[in-house]
Amino acid sequence: MVSEQVDPRGDLVSVGLIATAHGIRGEIVVHPLTDDPERFNVGATVLVEAPGLPVSPRLILGSRMHQQRFLLLLEGVPDRTAAEALRGGRLCVREADLPALPPGQVWLHDLPGMTVESEEGEQIGAVHQVLETGEDRRLLVVRGPRGEALIPFVEQFVLSIDREARQIKVRLLEGLLP
Repeated sequence: MVSEQVDPRGDLVSVGLIATAHGIRGEIVVHPLTDDPERFNVGATVLVEAPGLPVSPRLILGSRMHQQRFLLLLEGVPDRTAAEALRGGRLCVREADLPALPPGQVWLHDLPGMTVESEEGEQIGAVHQVLETGEDRRLLVVRGPRGEALIPFVEQFVLSIDREARQIKVRLLEGLLP
């Protein structure tokens, strides 16, 4: 399972959130939304979407880790002022540019909208969103006729995911459903 989030307005998949500028050389602080740190390697191209600016491709000129975040230097961002203009934006790739997944794997951005049923066949609802709860811990927010349920996104609870049928089979424990 890979943690990249698709843009509901198009085919852009978020791979990082731009927090702020860092220093005076134009570096930006990026919170990664991907399990693939190579997306931020020097020489890679990302699409930058920032408030009030058109989406634009940018070459990564510099990249380093700092406190579980990336400090990136992007083409066309020469100083702190230009970096500050990107605050609150995101780094993206096109969904079509994502690699094919091996069997048994799924992109997290594919989960919303999938139907969820118990291993006994009871319809629970549909995935509304995936919550990141820290260090590779995620919860499926499932909304259905009985209300909203939070289901841990781990093998003990998620038994199977059928990408083509857009269906998830889960094991329920007492107290998981409202």
